[in-house]
Amino acid sequence: MAYKFQIGSAVLSGSVIQEGDITAQSSDLFATDVSASSDLFSGDRLTVAGASDLNGSLDVAGQIDLAASGISTSIRGGLTVDEDSLFSSDVFIDGTLSARGVAVFEQGVTMEAHLTASSISAEYFAGDLREDVQLIDNNGTLDYGYNYFATLGQAKAVSLPLSPSVGDIVKVKAPSDCSNSFTITINRQGTQTIDGETSIILESPNAAIDIVYVASNLWKIF
Repeated sequence: MAYKFQIGSAVLSGSVIQEGDITAQSSDLFATDVSASSDLFSGDRLTVAGASDLNGSLDVAGQIDLAASGISTSIRGGLTVDEDSLFSSDVFIDGTLSARGVAVFEQGVTMEAHLTASSISAEYFAGDLREDVQLIDNNGTLDYGYNYFATLGQAKAVSLPLSPSVGDIVKVKAPSDCSNSFTITINRQGTQTIDGETSIILESPNAAIDIVYVASNLWKIF
């Protein structure tokens, strides 16, 4: 078997097929694509200046930094994390987040859309669920969660949300001056009904009501 020792630079214009190991004792620079059909091992740092495509598995035994500050990292396939992970900044999820085990949130969690849960056990839920609170006034649109009036001073009217989902809950609290003269009319949107009616009226001081969207175009009072 013969050996080839290269002391200086070498320029190869064609393909090179290496059947054994390649050991580099200093930094190597590849100006074009590098393809490895078997294992590719780096005993020190491996720096890739451009885009990289990994068509197989990537196993990392040590720490991995996916991106520098201000640079996004996209994962088009699945991501499985077997042990504890720390996200020190914001994490945005455009799709569904599924947790087959226990998910622990040590601080507040803000959800701008719906949370659907088959059950929430006090064994694993030590905090509290907080819904949005909205100060509402005449001709406003009610929001999901809590809606309250500071004062009336006249008869006022509001509308239910236009495009609810089944399970949405709208809670309305009247102020102390709500009366037969200063009423709150809650109107439907489109062809929705509220217990078969097109609107309902609150006319008692500090009246409160929960309205739940139970089916298509159907609100129920609880």
